[in-house]
Amino acid sequence: MSKIVRCPKCGSEVPEDNLRCFFCGSMLDISVGPLSFIANKKGGLVISIIAIITILFLLKWFF
Repeated sequence: MSKIVRCPKCGSEVPEDNLRCFFCGSMLDISVGPLSFIANKKGGLVISIIAIITILFLLKWFF
């Protein structure tokens, strides 16, 4: 069962794994929910490195 967090805009309680508030539709803080690893500096760095390697691989493959 997921934790409950408060929407920063309207203050309603919503499940932690939601990206948007049920009531007002505003985006929830990215530091909670399924994408929280991106808010972590190391997680964001890992995602960036994977993206760069993927792009370089695709460029090499196409050219």
